[in-house]
Formats: sequence, structure tokens, C-alpha cells
Amino acid sequence: MPIFDLHAACNPVLLVPGSELSPTPLNPTNYNLLAAGGASVLTGASGHVMLQVPQFQYSYSFSGTSHKYQVSLLPFAGSQIFPAFIKSGVIVPYRYIGIYPASWYDVSAAAYVDGDGVLSGWDNATDKIGSIVGKKPASNLTRAKFRGAAARVGAGWSIMDFWLYALAKMLYITKYGDFDSQTVLGQGNSRFSAWSFATDISATGKVLTINAIGQSTSGGNTGDYVNLLGIEDIFGGLYEFIDGWNINSGANYICSTPANFADDTTTNYSAYGSGNPAASGWQATLQQNVAMLPATVGGTGNSSVDICDYYWYTSGWVAPCVGGYAADGSYVGLFYLHAYSASSNAGGNIGARLCF
Repeated sequence: MPIFDLHAACNPVLLVPGSELSPTPLNPTNYNLLAAGGASVLTGASGHVMLQVPQFQYSYSFSGTSHKYQVSLLPFAGSQIFPAFIKSGVIVPYRYIGIYPASWYDVSAAAYVDGDGVLSGWDNATDKIGSIVGKKPASNLTRAKFRGAAARVGAGWSIMDFWLYALAKMLYITKYGDFDSQTVLGQGNSRFSAWSFATDISATGKVLTINAIGQSTSGGNTGDYVNLLGIEDIFGGLYEFIDGWNINSGANYICSTPANFADDTTTNYSAYGSGNPAASGWQATLQQNVAMLPATVGGTGNSSVDICDYYWYTSGWVAPCVGGYAADGSYVGLFYLHAYSASSNAGGNIGARLCF
């Protein structure tokens, strides 16, 4: 359990590139309203819809078969700043996670437009991504193209990076204390019997409150979603690329400087962890580190004994994706790791999430 209720200090805001030091707070129980009163604009005209997470302290320990995670807004014995708040070598007071999966801003049209699983009109020199309400998310771009689209939003913007992904897992585990995120948060958009972007994916904006209850149906419905502290589709719907994280035959390399993010390299990256399993399977145990990476597979997917999410492995360099997608069923979850796709890969079922 958390030492201090960090989770209550996470708040939805509108964040305008270039004015990141003065976000506009949203009403956490109704994103259609500003915290100060009056209607909000969530379509991009007033900024990106983001979850503001304040800098926090953490501790991690392992004993026997148990992992212990603690967080607090204030320092405590044995604590240190969570690594997500050391960005480009500078300690920052807040990090921001896109509340919605990344949408496509078409510069030539001067408007956000629906993703279609193809993005045939994408301009890799000018187009951007955003976190907004009302458009189907962007997909079918390589991680490098998503990286460039986020960088064009403004200095310091990126898609979700390794430590922000770890932060999301830390917020979840210290709030719920259960690795079975599909039981805790709901199955989400994961139950379609076959993959089709047109059939399986709907417009963003299903989550409009910190405390919205996730919707999940047994047969698949485009209205299905999960909600983690106000973040929509943290798993399910589309896979999401994670940046600042390269994997080579199970070995993890990480970087905390967005300007240095690159594919298939260890330059400006540091080795991390004890190595991921060299075979695919249900995750059984985790590495002894705060990032909650898989250590072994061979589990059953059973909530009482395992991590409950699937892990995909292939040898060589890969660009990791997380979360699972709309036809992945019980494989998906917050701890799902798809370490299988080359950095050159782009798919209609792979998207991203804007962060700062």
C-alpha cells in the first residue's frame, strides 16, 4: 500500500505545447468541465488532454517470492525519486501521460482526422499526434515515425517512454495490489474474435472521469475500454509502442533523454535488468527490479499464482509494444509485453500515446 495517497494527487489537465509550466486543470470527475468552472474543449483547440503525475518517491524490495513497492509524495526511509522524473538528466516536478491514445493531426488539413488503420495520407515531415477526444486513434506507423510526430508537437514531447510505462505500472500496483489488471480494471477492448480496425476501434473519449468504471463485453464492442486513473485504454484496443527502450534477444537497454531515442542501438542507452525470457509464454515471475519486467514464463495466466499477462519473444533487435490489442483476449493487460516486432514494423493494430 502507498505511504501517502499519491493517486489522489494525479489530475487531468489541458497542456499547451510551449506553455507546459501552466497547465489548465480539468474537473477530475467530468473532463467536459474545467476545474475552475465552465466548459472545457477536449478536441485539441485548448491543448492536449493529459494526466499530470507529480514527482514522487519510491522504494522497492524483494524477499522470498514477494515484491514490495511503496510510493509517497514525501521522502521516507530508504526512498528515492522515481526514475521517470529524471528526464534528459534534469529532475522535473511533473510528468504527463496522454489520457487518450494518440490521434493524427493532419497539418495539410489543419485538423485532427480519424485514423483508419492505414494512414495512407500521412506526411512524415509535418504531421503530428495528439491526445484529444473524438477521433479514431492513429496506427500503422513505425515507432520512429511516431517518435518524429511527437517531437514535432514541441521540445521534450515524446511517445510513452520506458520509465513512464514503469510509472503507470507503479501507480496501478500501489493502488490495487494485484497483478491481474483485466480482473481489477476490466477486460477492456480485447474480446473481438477477429481483427479489423474499422470494426474493433472507436473514437477516443470514452473515459471522461478519473473514476469511470471500465466497460467490457464478452463478445467485443467498440465501446469497451479500461480506465487507469483517468487514462483510457492503457491496455486493449491497440498495441502501443514504448520508446527509450530497445531489446536485443531479451536484453533491455533504456534511455531517459528523448533527443537520443533511436532504434536498434545501445548508443546513449544503458543496460537494465537481468534479461527477459528467451521464449514466449504466460509470465510466471518478475525480475527483481522496480520496472516489473518478466523474469520467467510458464505460468497459467491464473490470477492467484501468476502475473496473468502474456509475453512474446523473438531474437534480435525489437521495438517493444505493450498492452495487447482488441482481438488478444485474455493475453492483454498492463503487464503484457510484445517483444517481437522489428523497429521497421508498422501495423494497423499498433499505435502510441503522447507524453511529456
